Amino acid sequence: MGKKYEKRYCTYFKNPDIRRHNMQHEELFCCHSAEWVEEVRKAVEGDKQ
Repeated sequence: MGKKYEKRYCTYFKNPDIRRHNMQHEELFCCHSAEWVEEVRKAVEGDKQ
C-alpha cells in the first residue's frame, strides 16, 4: 500500500488494522493462499494465537 492510500485509510477509519506485506496487489491471495488464510484468521480472531 502506498503512503497516499495509507494516509487515506487513517483519515477515514479510526485505528485501521493495516497489515503490511512486501507484495504486489492480490499477490498474497493468489500466490500465498495459506498465508492469506492465516492473515484473515488473525484479523477476525485477533493476534492472540
